[in-house]
Amino acid sequence: MKHKLQHQKPNIPRISSCDTRCRLSVLLLLLVLFYGFSQSAAAQTWSQQTSNYDSALLNVHFVNQNIGYVCGSNGTILKTVNGGTNWVAQNSGVTDGLAVIQFIDENIGYASGGWAENNCKLIKTINGGDTWSNVNVAASKCGGGIWFVSADTGFYAYADTLYGNSVIAKTTNGGASWNVVYSGTGWISYFYFTDSKNGFATVNNGSVLKTTDGGQNWTSLSLGASL
Repeated sequence: MKHKLQHQKPNIPRISSCDTRCRLSVLLLLLVLFYGFSQSAAAQTWSQQTSNYDSALLNVHFVNQNIGYVCGSNGTILKTVNGGTNWVAQNSGVTDGLAVIQFIDENIGYASGGWAENNCKLIKTINGGDTWSNVNVAASKCGGGIWFVSADTGFYAYADTLYGNSVIAKTTNGGASWNVVYSGTGWISYFYFTDSKNGFATVNNGSVLKTTDGGQNWTSLSLGASL
């Protein structure tokens, strides 16, 4: 009696579309993690840039990854257009130290300084630093921090004496006129705004000032330390 042999198909598991999506998701996650790790590792690598200038450099601001500025003693302002590889001196028009520099875009920027009494300096450029002009504000004071949230609206801190009690002045017309919006104790050296409404200012008495209404009102946040 002959038995008929039946050929059975091999039991090959089917890969569902769900399995495929899961594997693709895992692969995508691994790629994202690898990219994040490589970016983090790159951010931890620093190389020294040479300006070829002898002035003490005190502050830096980059408009994008290529265009940046530094300022420092003796009215020094340097500009790079290739990410810091080369720097070119600009004529700031002042000889006093500049401690803060900030650019709104590639054309409009401000720099502040003048540490000696009655020698406050705030200068502005509208052509990427090719020329600078004085901004008429608190000429008989000592200049501190600056911050512009737009081309027109900005803040400037100054005091009667270096490291004295500062006031905060606000402009809404690009520095043509200013109104004092805060007066308190301590020297205000730095501003930082997260948007047009919310901002902070550091004070050398161990506190931080905060605004939530575009700088019209400021409240003190104590850090519990005297600096």
